[in-house]
Amino acid sequence: VAISVVPHPLPRKVIHNQIAANPLWPEAESIVLDHKGYVLVYVSCKDGDLINSASLSVKLSTSVLQQKHVSGVGNVSCVYSPANYLDTANAFLDEGLFPTSLIVYIGVYTDDEDEGRVNAYTSGLDRFGKLEIEIIGTKRNPEALYHFLTDVASYVILGDVNFEDGETVGFSDDQK
Repeated sequence: VAISVVPHPLPRKVIHNQIAANPLWPEAESIVLDHKGYVLVYVSCKDGDLINSASLSVKLSTSVLQQKHVSGVGNVSCVYSPANYLDTANAFLDEGLFPTSLIVYIGVYTDDEDEGRVNAYTSGLDRFGKLEIEIIGTKRNPEALYHFLTDVASYVILGDVNFEDGETVGFSDDQK
């Protein structure tokens, strides 16, 4: 484990991209864009236990977020407010669950050119040796699609699942 204070800001382009990835925190730009430095939390996975290493990373990040001047936390492809990250981490960790939504970014967007159909994708499964997942052109509502893809990502990571071409996944008879 390494926790390092880096007294230099991240590149503005990186911050802008991470801010844009979180539509649930509209104040992010005014809060984190002018940061002066950051804390890097790194967990090495010597024995190949990526699941426990990822969980430990989230636990360590929650400790760092208890510090006085923390303005945000960047993780995978998104920046979160400290309160949102802590609430999400505690909800998962208190129940003994894997904090998938803090480890794998789930992007959801609508396609105005495709009759408003909803699309979603993952970013972060590759760190577990898995292919990223993309869902294109569904009629599901965005929130339901987000939760579905979060559940699929958990299933892939925790079950060490590798999909073959043409396979489908669902958690009920009517899902595919």
